[in-house]
Amino acid sequence: MIDFKQQREKYFAQMKDSSIALFSSSKEMVRNNDCDFPFRQESGFLYLTGFNEPDAYLVLIKKDNVHQSILFNRKKDESAEIWHGYRVGQEEAVAEFGFDSAYENTEFATKLPELLNGLDNLYFPIFKDEALTALLTPIMNTLRGGKRRGTISPEQYHDCSPLLDELRLSKSED
Repeated sequence: MIDFKQQREKYFAQMKDSSIALFSSSKEMVRNNDCDFPFRQESGFLYLTGFNEPDAYLVLIKKDNVHQSILFNRKKDESAEIWHGYRVGQEEAVAEFGFDSAYENTEFATKLPELLNGLDNLYFPIFKDEALTALLTPIMNTLRGGKRRGTISPEQYHDCSPLLDELRLSKSED
């Protein structure tokens, strides 16, 4: 079985210290009315997580050479599972996929300012993920405007895609 935690460690090794990297999963695509296209996970997200559900975010934080991986995913909901299939939920995501913590995806926007505060570098898919960029823009502007209140926003931005693309070139037997 593929060790996704090890693949995240390879990405951490490429990150600068005092950094955060943000990745989003693919979204479900409606084909017509109540029929969806078959789901296909975003390749980079799948490489780092092994997690094959939509509407999720991966956050990697490297500070003082301590690595933290956080997943934001859909909550466990048995009634939704009847119609849309199994959901991993937060507890099982930590246990099965080796994340340090997991939260409901609805908490991503509210927890992101706290996660970004105090870090120097931000890795995210520049020009590739409009929804993530739209979410980040007001948060970053708020953090920048709060210097007098003691907030520190990342000042260096890096495209996470080239690093990830390079790692994905090396294949394992799995």
